[in-house]
Amino acid sequence: MSGLAAIREKGRRWAGNIVEIHGGGVSDPVVAGEWFSVAMGIDATFKERGRMPMKKICVFRVRNGKIVHEQFFYPVA
Repeated sequence: MSGLAAIREKGRRWAGNIVEIHGGGVSDPVVAGEWFSVAMGIDATFKERGRMPMKKICVFRVRNGKIVHEQFFYPVA
């Protein structure tokens, strides 16, 4: 996905599917130059899938103080 508008729309769609958040958290970041990563978790009830605990590794690239790239690693079942 490319562009701020597309990223914001992706976030709106994802958040619009949440019925209830039961918990979650974010790890401390690991930084390497212009890259950083965090582990994220959420336990939420979704309209389309029901309750799902989810964990993922998130990798971000920063340039000029802005995130310019994001990539997420999580199990697909």
